[in-house]
Amino acid sequence: MVMQAASDWLERNADHDSFFLWVDSFDPHEPWDPPQHYVDMYDPDYDGISVFLPRYARTKDFLTESEQAHIGKLFAAECTMCDSHIGRVLEKIDNLGLRDNTIVIIMSDHGHYFGEHGQQSKTGPLYEEVSHQILMIRHPDGIGAGKRLQALVQSPDVTVTIMDMLGIEPPAVMAVQGHSLLPLMTGEKRTVRPAAISGSFPFYIPETGMNSHAIYVTKGWTSFTATGREWALIDFPDRERWELYHLPDDVGMTNNLIEQHADEAEKLHREVLRFMRRNKAPRWMQNLWRDGPDGIEPPAPSDYLKLVRQRGMPHATPLDGSVL
Repeated sequence: MVMQAASDWLERNADHDSFFLWVDSFDPHEPWDPPQHYVDMYDPDYDGISVFLPRYARTKDFLTESEQAHIGKLFAAECTMCDSHIGRVLEKIDNLGLRDNTIVIIMSDHGHYFGEHGQQSKTGPLYEEVSHQILMIRHPDGIGAGKRLQALVQSPDVTVTIMDMLGIEPPAVMAVQGHSLLPLMTGEKRTVRPAAISGSFPFYIPETGMNSHAIYVTKGWTSFTATGREWALIDFPDRERWELYHLPDDVGMTNNLIEQHADEAEKLHREVLRFMRRNKAPRWMQNLWRDGPDGIEPPAPSDYLKLVRQRGMPHATPLDGSVL
């Protein structure tokens, strides 16, 4: 229905001199219940329980290996269903003669853990499975056509990129935090930032155990993830919980090298601090990550929403910069 509505909208507005259409589909979020012929593409012989709406928890606590594997295949089937319907919109663009004057951007917001890191969820420390997302851009003039770019980009960059492509200067009141990706596409630049910072407004978990926000994080503060070109740091305020991974040979982030390469962790930690300063994070938050948790009193739960509304969430996700 979403993609059909988008196609109908394009038909009604194709003759306008200019238009902007943002299509936000909740799929492929759970429940993962696509038509059976999509499931049969990935798991035709499965005869167990179809856990299409699993709770967020440690995998070992409630799923068998075959059930967890099937959930991942349900997700793949749901993605394939979505791809098929997105294709209908792209076909409509072509049929309406809009290909030569329309910018098309396809992006996702986050991934999901299907047993990776011992959990079924999308929360907790952000490893590659959740934070590394797709971004595809098709420019009508063929800028960057056929290239796959390796620069670290983040979701706020999309707004700035669109405005740059249209020759619009972002007004100061927007306080946009991103960078235009157009210079990457034209080849003028090879990078726009040294690291991508992922996470959400930090909160404190008062006790170890399952938590609705962070399934497998033990007692203490939640983390940010700083992703560089080679290394990724799971950056907790308390340094003894730091995790460091070398992505070229450990994309699944399973071999913690913090003891062997503490210098690389420090470099990425400094990027987290710069990110907070640049985006005017609350002073207590900057102090928390700079000096550690000693002496920092966690805000009361009732204060969190007020803090988020006042300051905004320092939230961003690294994207895989691809240009079609």
